[in-house]
Amino acid sequence: MDFTVWYRTDGKHGQNNGTLAVDGRQVTFTGKHGTTDMSHVLELGGKKVGLYGQMWAALRYEEGGAPHNAYFADRRILGWKGMLGGNQAIVDALRNAFPDAPPSPPGGMQPVAVAPPPPPPPAG
Repeated sequence: MDFTVWYRTDGKHGQNNGTLAVDGRQVTFTGKHGTTDMSHVLELGGKKVGLYGQMWAALRYEEGGAPHNAYFADRRILGWKGMLGGNQAIVDALRNAFPDAPPSPPGGMQPVAVAPPPPPPPAG
């Protein structure tokens, strides 16, 4: 099942748009910066995002051994479709694909802490 979505992360990279594909236990987001495989799901739920506190679908996944958060909203009808059940349809599709994934805690997912890069080795 494919969804036309807005996509956000916890980082400062803003918002992207593209397609969220849920096919069996395979989840991918394809946007203007490429495709991201989000199939190693750690947690599912929702998070209030934006000025009006609209509930977005929230997905915590593992990539390269590190956890990442992704938030999705149905962008059809300039985003109104999300408030009219589209965002819940995304959550339902993810929950059907990953029924054993734990739900996110009350209040939504907590931001993923990103460790700073290690210092460079001493010159020498």
